[in-house]
Amino acid sequence: GYGSYGGLMLNGSVSERNLFGTGQSMSLYANIATGGGRSYPGMPKGAGRMFAGNLSLTNPRIFDSWYSSTINLYADYRISYQYIQQGGGFGVNIGRMLGNRTHVSLGYNLNVTKLIGFSSPLYNRYYSSVNEVVSPRQCSTPASVIINRLSGGKTPLQPESCSSPGAITTSPEIKGIWDRDYHTPITSSFTLDVSYDNTDDYYFPRNGVIFNSYATMSGLPSSGTLNSWNGLGGNVRNTKV
Repeated sequence: GYGSYGGLMLNGSVSERNLFGTGQSMSLYANIATGGGRSYPGMPKGAGRMFAGNLSLTNPRIFDSWYSSTINLYADYRISYQYIQQGGGFGVNIGRMLGNRTHVSLGYNLNVTKLIGFSSPLYNRYYSSVNEVVSPRQCSTPASVIINRLSGGKTPLQPESCSSPGAITTSPEIKGIWDRDYHTPITSSFTLDVSYDNTDDYYFPRNGVIFNSYATMSGLPSSGTLNSWNGLGGNVRNTKV
Protein backbone atom coordinates (compact mmCIF):
# COMPACT_ATOMS: atom_id res chain seq x y z
CA GLY A 1 0.00 0.00 0.00
CA TYR A 2 0.90 3.67 -0.04
CA GLY A 3 0.13 6.58 2.29
CA SER A 4 1.17 10.22 2.51
CA TYR A 5 2.73 9.59 5.94
CA GLY A 6 4.00 6.01 5.72
CA GLY A 7 5.03 6.13 2.08
CA LEU A 8 5.35 2.73 0.44
CA MET A 9 4.12 0.08 2.89
CA LEU A 10 4.81 -3.64 2.60
CA ASN A 11 3.87 -6.47 4.95
CA GLY A 12 4.06 -10.20 4.71
CA SER A 13 4.05 -13.38 6.75
CA VAL A 14 5.24 -16.96 6.49
CA SER A 15 3.87 -19.78 8.62
CA GLU A 16 4.42 -23.52 8.93
CA ARG A 17 2.10 -25.82 10.92
CA ASN A 18 4.48 -28.82 10.92
CA LEU A 19 8.03 -27.50 11.13
CA PHE A 20 10.52 -30.12 9.86
CA GLY A 21 7.97 -32.82 10.63
CA THR A 22 8.14 -32.18 14.39
CA GLY A 23 4.53 -31.05 14.85
CA GLN A 24 5.69 -27.63 15.99
CA SER A 25 4.45 -24.45 14.31
CA MET A 26 6.42 -21.38 13.30
CA SER A 27 5.38 -18.00 11.98
CA LEU A 28 7.35 -14.98 10.78
CA TYR A 29 5.78 -11.56 10.21
CA ALA A 30 7.27 -8.30 8.93
CA ASN A 31 5.82 -4.84 8.26
CA ILE A 32 7.90 -2.18 6.49
CA ALA A 33 7.13 1.44 5.57
CA THR A 34 9.57 3.64 3.67
CA GLY A 35 8.20 6.89 5.14
CA GLY A 36 6.49 9.68 3.27
CA GLY A 37 6.12 12.36 5.92
CA ARG A 38 7.75 15.72 5.33
CA SER A 39 10.77 16.66 7.41
CA TYR A 40 10.97 20.13 8.88
CA PRO A 41 13.98 21.82 10.54
CA GLY A 42 14.72 20.18 13.89
CA MET A 43 12.52 17.15 13.22
CA PRO A 44 13.82 13.59 12.68
CA LYS A 45 14.40 12.80 9.01
CA GLY A 46 12.23 10.16 7.37
CA ALA A 47 9.01 10.64 9.35
CA GLY A 48 6.68 7.70 8.80
CA ARG A 49 9.47 5.19 8.26
CA MET A 50 9.02 2.01 10.27
CA PHE A 51 9.91 -1.65 10.59
CA ALA A 52 8.17 -4.23 12.75
CA GLY A 53 8.90 -7.94 12.90
CA ASN A 54 7.75 -10.93 14.92
CA LEU A 55 8.99 -14.51 15.12
CA SER A 56 6.88 -17.10 16.92
CA LEU A 57 7.55 -20.78 17.67
CA THR A 58 4.89 -23.01 19.24
CA ASN A 59 5.11 -26.58 20.49
CA PRO A 60 1.55 -27.84 21.12
CA ARG A 61 2.71 -31.06 22.80
CA ILE A 62 6.01 -30.91 24.68
CA PHE A 63 7.41 -34.47 24.49
CA ASP A 64 3.89 -35.67 23.56
CA SER A 65 2.56 -34.48 26.93
CA TRP A 66 -0.42 -32.28 27.86
CA TYR A 67 1.89 -29.28 28.10
CA SER A 68 2.50 -26.68 25.39
CA SER A 69 4.93 -23.79 24.91
CA THR A 70 5.18 -20.63 22.82
CA ILE A 71 8.18 -18.34 22.34
CA ASN A 72 7.88 -14.90 20.69
CA LEU A 73 10.65 -12.53 19.60
CA TYR A 74 9.79 -9.11 18.22
CA ALA A 75 11.35 -5.77 17.33
CA ASP A 76 10.23 -2.46 15.86
CA TYR A 77 11.70 0.84 14.67
CA ARG A 78 9.58 3.94 14.02
CA ILE A 79 10.29 7.54 13.07
CA SER A 80 7.63 10.11 13.97
CA TYR A 81 7.52 13.89 13.78
CA GLN A 82 8.40 14.10 17.51
CA TYR A 83 11.00 11.37 18.12
CA ILE A 84 12.54 8.08 16.98
CA GLN A 85 11.31 4.93 18.72
CA GLN A 86 13.32 1.71 18.92
CA GLY A 87 11.88 -1.31 20.66
CA GLY A 88 12.09 -5.04 21.11
CA GLY A 89 11.29 -7.85 23.46
CA PHE A 90 10.33 -11.44 23.97
CA GLY A 91 7.53 -13.54 25.39
CA VAL A 92 7.42 -17.05 26.86
CA ASN A 93 4.19 -18.97 27.43
CA ILE A 94 3.65 -22.36 29.09
CA GLY A 95 0.23 -24.02 28.89
CA ARG A 96 -1.54 -27.23 29.81
CA MET A 97 -4.66 -29.02 28.61
CA LEU A 98 -7.17 -29.88 31.34
CA GLY A 99 -9.06 -32.61 29.54
CA ASN A 100 -10.00 -32.28 25.89
CA ARG A 101 -11.81 -28.94 26.10
CA THR A 102 -10.06 -26.68 28.62
CA HIS A 103 -6.64 -25.07 28.31
CA VAL A 104 -4.79 -22.86 30.79
CA SER A 105 -1.52 -21.01 30.26
CA LEU A 106 0.83 -18.63 32.03
CA GLY A 107 3.04 -16.27 30.06
CA TYR A 108 5.76 -13.73 30.72
CA ASN A 109 6.52 -10.81 28.42
CA LEU A 110 9.32 -8.22 28.50
CA ASN A 111 9.34 -5.17 26.23
CA VAL A 112 12.00 -2.45 26.07
CA THR A 113 11.45 0.82 24.19
CA LYS A 114 14.06 3.53 23.58
CA LEU A 115 13.10 7.10 22.60
CA ILE A 116 15.73 9.32 20.95
CA GLY A 117 16.04 12.23 18.53
CA PHE A 118 13.37 14.51 20.00
CA SER A 119 12.36 17.37 17.73
CA SER A 120 11.81 19.76 20.66
CA PRO A 121 12.85 20.01 24.33
CA LEU A 122 9.15 20.39 25.14
CA TYR A 123 8.62 16.77 24.04
CA ASN A 124 11.85 15.59 25.66
CA ARG A 125 10.96 16.94 29.11
CA TYR A 126 7.91 14.66 29.38
CA TYR A 127 10.27 11.66 29.38
CA SER A 128 13.06 13.18 31.51
CA SER A 129 13.75 13.39 35.24
CA VAL A 130 13.71 16.62 37.23
CA ASN A 131 17.51 16.41 37.49
CA GLU A 132 18.04 16.34 33.72
CA VAL A 133 18.48 19.57 31.77
CA VAL A 134 16.87 19.06 28.36
CA SER A 135 17.52 22.63 27.22
CA PRO A 136 20.12 24.94 28.85
CA ARG A 137 19.44 28.55 29.68
CA GLN A 138 19.87 30.83 26.68
CA CYS A 139 21.26 34.35 27.17
CA SER A 140 22.14 37.37 25.11
CA THR A 141 24.17 40.50 25.70
CA PRO A 142 22.47 43.83 25.00
CA ALA A 143 23.90 45.74 22.04
CA SER A 144 24.66 48.73 24.29
CA VAL A 145 27.06 46.63 26.38
CA ILE A 146 28.85 45.36 23.28
CA ILE A 147 29.18 48.89 21.85
CA ASN A 148 30.61 50.21 25.13
CA ARG A 149 33.29 47.50 25.15
CA LEU A 150 34.20 48.19 21.52
CA SER A 151 34.48 51.91 22.14
CA GLY A 152 36.77 51.21 25.08
CA GLY A 153 39.07 49.06 22.95
CA LYS A 154 38.06 45.81 24.66
CA THR A 155 37.24 42.44 23.09
CA PRO A 156 33.49 42.19 22.44
CA LEU A 157 31.54 39.67 24.50
CA GLN A 158 29.92 36.62 23.00
CA PRO A 159 26.22 37.47 22.62
CA GLU A 160 25.13 34.02 23.87
CA SER A 161 27.31 33.98 27.00
CA CYS A 162 25.26 33.90 30.23
CA SER A 163 28.35 34.86 32.25
CA SER A 164 28.87 38.11 30.37
CA PRO A 165 28.33 41.33 32.35
CA GLY A 166 24.88 42.69 31.61
CA ALA A 167 23.71 39.48 29.92
CA ILE A 168 19.98 38.84 30.01
CA THR A 169 18.13 35.51 29.87
CA THR A 170 16.17 35.04 26.65
CA SER A 171 15.10 31.43 27.30
CA PRO A 172 14.92 29.74 30.73
CA GLU A 173 16.47 26.39 31.54
CA ILE A 174 14.13 23.45 30.84
CA LYS A 175 14.24 20.29 32.95
CA GLY A 176 12.27 17.06 33.05
CA ILE A 177 9.19 16.55 35.20
CA TRP A 178 9.50 12.99 36.59
CA ASP A 179 11.34 11.43 39.53
CA ARG A 180 13.28 9.22 37.11
CA ASP A 181 14.17 8.96 33.43
CA TYR A 182 11.65 7.38 31.04
CA HIS A 183 13.57 7.52 27.76
CA THR A 184 13.85 3.73 27.95
CA PRO A 185 10.58 2.47 29.46
CA ILE A 186 10.40 -1.24 30.25
CA THR A 187 7.16 -3.18 30.40
CA SER A 188 7.29 -6.53 32.15
CA SER A 189 4.07 -8.51 32.50
CA PHE A 190 2.54 -11.85 33.42
CA THR A 191 -0.58 -13.16 31.68
CA LEU A 192 -2.90 -15.93 32.88
CA ASP A 193 -5.19 -17.30 30.17
CA VAL A 194 -8.08 -19.79 30.39
CA SER A 195 -9.96 -21.09 27.35
CA TYR A 196 -12.79 -23.58 26.83
CA ASP A 197 -14.11 -25.03 23.57
CA ASN A 198 -16.82 -27.69 23.25
CA THR A 199 -17.87 -27.01 19.65
CA ASP A 200 -18.72 -30.01 17.46
CA ASP A 201 -16.42 -29.07 14.55
CA TYR A 202 -13.12 -27.19 14.48
CA TYR A 203 -13.56 -25.60 11.05
CA PHE A 204 -17.37 -25.30 10.76
CA PRO A 205 -18.89 -25.44 14.26
CA ARG A 206 -22.68 -25.72 14.49
CA ASN A 207 -23.15 -26.35 18.20
CA GLY A 208 -21.22 -25.52 21.36
CA VAL A 209 -19.45 -22.52 22.85
CA ILE A 210 -15.96 -21.01 22.76
CA PHE A 211 -14.91 -19.14 25.90
CA ASN A 212 -11.68 -17.31 26.59
CA SER A 213 -10.55 -15.02 29.40
CA TYR A 214 -7.22 -13.57 30.48
CA ALA A 215 -5.68 -11.27 33.05
CA THR A 216 -2.41 -9.40 32.54
CA MET A 217 -0.46 -7.73 35.32
CA SER A 218 2.49 -5.44 34.58
CA GLY A 219 4.71 -5.06 37.62
CA LEU A 220 3.92 -6.46 41.04
CA PRO A 221 2.11 -4.75 43.96
CA SER A 222 4.46 -3.49 46.65
CA SER A 223 4.59 -1.01 49.51
CA GLY A 224 7.31 0.99 47.78
CA THR A 225 7.19 3.43 44.89
CA LEU A 226 6.12 2.62 41.36
CA ASN A 227 9.66 1.65 40.42
CA SER A 228 10.40 -0.45 43.50
CA TRP A 229 9.99 -3.77 41.69
CA ASN A 230 13.18 -4.61 39.79
CA GLY A 231 13.14 -8.40 39.91
CA LEU A 232 12.65 -9.26 36.23
CA GLY A 233 12.65 -5.72 34.90
CA GLY A 234 9.81 -3.29 34.44
CA ASN A 235 8.89 0.22 35.53
CA VAL A 236 5.31 0.37 34.27
CA ARG A 237 2.47 -1.06 36.34
CA ASN A 238 -1.04 -1.84 35.13
CA THR A 239 -3.60 -4.64 34.98
CA LYS A 240 -5.75 -5.78 32.05
CA VAL A 241 -8.67 -8.22 32.22
